[in-house]
Amino acid sequence: MLVARIAVGLALLIEAAATQAQANAAADTIAMVLLEFVHVATPEQEDSLRGIVNDPFTNEADRVLARALLRVLHVPHPADAPVLQALMDDATQPRLERTLAWVIAHLMHVPNAAQRSAILAAIE
Repeated sequence: MLVARIAVGLALLIEAAATQAQANAAADTIAMVLLEFVHVATPEQEDSLRGIVNDPFTNEADRVLARALLRVLHVPHPADAPVLQALMDDATQPRLERTLAWVIAHLMHVPNAAQRSAILAAIE
């Protein structure tokens, strides 16, 4: 009985770690897309972002960020402003997600030097 409980507990810890790793991977992918972003997403970037949106294990914040970035045509889509602002204001979100929301919300064609620096600092 004790061995079974330990096994279940260990399985839950492994699953939680895998979910966190996947969440980090999604945010890191969005960050890399933004660092290379020029006016609109390339087909390869679109594929990566759609993969994040369609992955059932992606957290909602990363899904929102990927959707918003897919809709950028030189500037963010106005309909994304409220959700990006909500992410920026949510202190429970990791620093990287809040930073990415800020960059996408204020994007004008390409990330500027300050936005790139903020992304790089949040990745570390």
